[in-house]
Order: sequence, then structure tokens, then C-alpha cells
Amino acid sequence: MGDGDGPERSEVPGWALVMPFTAVASKGGPYDDAAFAAGWQCGQIYAELQALSVAGGCYPTVMTTMRPVRATTVKQLDLVAMSHGFRLKTEATDVDEWVMATFSRVPPPPGQSAADADGG
Repeated sequence: MGDGDGPERSEVPGWALVMPFTAVASKGGPYDDAAFAAGWQCGQIYAELQALSVAGGCYPTVMTTMRPVRATTVKQLDLVAMSHGFRLKTEATDVDEWVMATFSRVPPPPGQSAADADGG
């Protein structure tokens, strides 16, 4: 981690934290760094899918969003996706421990509910 003299940099050139996590153990906080970062990312994706889900109710169209995620969060993100009517597909990446996640939502045909379209 950084020395506190400025924004921390990742090992990937061109990437930096916009806002450092101060509640993590490496900064004297009570939370494990990796768990906090994973929870933060899952929370961001939850909020994005929730917003897309609401928009999808107003504008029934196919919605897809993609992003790299930690492979260890895929099971949790699958539950997040399902809770908003999305399906999750993942593909391997060239970076260990990361996968590319694609979240997709196809609206039901007119006059049919989402549960009916899914066979449920």
C-alpha cells in the first residue's frame, strides 16, 4: 500500500484510486482490505443493475453491461444479477483472479410478465 503522501497507485500503469479506502486494515481500520474492496465492487454493481432495472421498466429494451470482476465474487454477483432480473455470464481474462462479467436483461414480450418469460 501507499506511504500516505498521495493517491495510491495500482501495479497497472494508468490506474489509481480516486478515493482511498480509509476503513481498511492497511490504513488502521477494522476491515480486511480484500473483503472491503470486493464488497465495494459488488455494491457498485448492485446499484448499477438496480438503476438499469428501473429504467428497463420504463423503456423495455435489451440491456447489457460488462466489467471485469474478481473471480471470487462471481457467485455473489450472480445473486445480485438475478435479484434485478439480469443473467450473468463470465469469460476468462488474461489477468489471474479476474473474469469479464456480462450482465444481460431481455424484457419479456408485450403482455407477458418477466416470470412467465422465464418459465416461472
